[in-house]
Amino acid sequence: MAFERTRASVDRKLEALGLSAKYKMYRLGRGESWCSERRRVLHINQRDADSRMMARQSIDHVVLHELGHVFSYENKAKLGRNAKARRLFGNIYKHYRRNMKPKRNSPDFISTYAQVHPADNFAEVFGVYVHFGGDMKKVGKFLRSGGKSGVVMKQFRWLAGFVKQAG
Repeated sequence: MAFERTRASVDRKLEALGLSAKYKMYRLGRGESWCSERRRVLHINQRDADSRMMARQSIDHVVLHELGHVFSYENKAKLGRNAKARRLFGNIYKHYRRNMKPKRNSPDFISTYAQVHPADNFAEVFGVYVHFGGDMKKVGKFLRSGGKSGVVMKQFRWLAGFVKQAG
């Protein structure tokens, strides 16, 4: 039942931004949440909702984070050529080898998990952006409360423009 509520909540948030996503969602009993971007299949472990490494602690955020990976895959042609996106997020398409060494809470990243790989940096920003419905005032308040730098706000501003073009 919780998965159905999560899906409905996430779909409403996407629709509010003019986005839609066709995806399948499966419950994992163990291991980390992950997705197959090309197939739009999300494998979600509800325990990840408690992760203090992610920008927000909720199952909705875990799903939105994974959908951020799907969104980046579906927009790979545009994102891959975008020099500003590369400067802001890093090369989100480089080989996915996560750096899981302990991280400090850097003001230049939305979360500690965003430091693991540029693709996770993008997905974390996407998840928070969609959660707040693209409301940059709410995003700004959230960033200030977390002591985040202007670098992170630049990522959100860039993403806002990109989502409007893609939607």
